[in-house]
Amino acid sequence: MRLFYISMFLLLGALVLLPFGQAQARCFYRGAQVDVQQKKHALQLERNFSAQHLTATASVPTASGSIVLGHGGGGMQIGGSIEFTVTGSREEGYCPKIQRVNIELQIMPRIKLANTLQPGSCEYNAVYQHEMFHVAVLERTAQSAAQQIPDIINTRLRDVVARMGQNSSDSGYIHRHLQAEFSRTLSIVNDQMSAFMNSEQKKIDNPTEYARVQNSCAFNRRY
Repeated sequence: MRLFYISMFLLLGALVLLPFGQAQARCFYRGAQVDVQQKKHALQLERNFSAQHLTATASVPTASGSIVLGHGGGGMQIGGSIEFTVTGSREEGYCPKIQRVNIELQIMPRIKLANTLQPGSCEYNAVYQHEMFHVAVLERTAQSAAQQIPDIINTRLRDVVARMGQNSSDSGYIHRHLQAEFSRTLSIVNDQMSAFMNSEQKKIDNPTEYARVQNSCAFNRRY
């Protein structure tokens, strides 16, 4: 069975206000440097759950009489900061200049196994292997996200700057708007990662895979 969660945190970016006598004719967006760092935590293995508890907390409906012996997957946390300056004047409008975006992806793999599974037994190894497939999906999702995030962020920020134009006489608005749009961008990435992971996890949780695990060992009702 799959078990995963994705959460998001946001670090406030820096604002440096540089007043100039004349505003530039228009705001130009030059692609920002987007640095993506991944931090993978050690696998968290939990073995203090009963099969009844794992069955009751399964993320997908289980057939009548079925028993769930493991959950696998884990969590991914995305956070970041945006660094920018603001040029212009109150009279002619302000223009944001984005220099750098820092993104961190924290990957926290996690597996839960029923406490009746004996380490080293065929049943234990079979369930553990299946749950590791889900952990692998978590890691592939993070890799895919890390590769796509720079383009996603630059595309979003380019649109934001274009919409701002040179029509804001409130530098505070520039700051608030960019932060809000950056937060929304992280949320979009969050949703895309979740959707991709859901799709990939469903490919693992299928009748063929369940039958393979079931037939690999002498599973019985004591589990």
